[in-house]
Amino acid sequence: MSTNASGSPVLSLLIPIYNVQRYLRECLDSALAQTLKDIEIICINDGSTDNSPAIIREYMDRDGRVKMIDKSNSGYGDSMNHGLEMARGKYVGILESDDFIAPDALENLVSAADSNNADFAKANFDFYWSKPEERRSLHEMFRPRDCGAIRRSSLSKSRRFGRPCTVAIFLSATALSSCRLRGHPFRTRHLPLR
Repeated sequence: MSTNASGSPVLSLLIPIYNVQRYLRECLDSALAQTLKDIEIICINDGSTDNSPAIIREYMDRDGRVKMIDKSNSGYGDSMNHGLEMARGKYVGILESDDFIAPDALENLVSAADSNNADFAKANFDFYWSKPEERRSLHEMFRPRDCGAIRRSSLSKSRRFGRPCTVAIFLSATALSSCRLRGHPFRTRHLPLR
């Protein structure tokens, strides 16, 4: 995948961060290992009091795609709004800082959206626990017969596919603008697509 004609990355990956030093390296390593290289990784530090900011700076020194917004603690929604303001990608994805993603997850989501002219792409994902013992559980948002299907929502077109990843949804910049999410408070509730 190549940079857009505008010089922007294909995807802006937002990572909201608050006191997650225990998981942050694995999260950032998985973001940097993506087969889709044309991404920017925007770490939004929400006033962490642990070593998270130092870890982010270490990754910024290692890879120019990693950027940080360092702000006082104001919550998840405000963090997402700051990230959306900085995002320059054709698509915007969110990766929680205590999660990690398969190396081809973003490439598959972008490919699915591009090939179907979709504004939203969603995927099944794995729940992962490291304590008390390591285990995984597939969370199937979609039945196998629905995977790969294009569904109309009241907002736009979406693309669904069944391979698990922890990025369960990402949006095109066009959808963000048409839904007027940029510049408005980010709400943290899930709306089903039908």
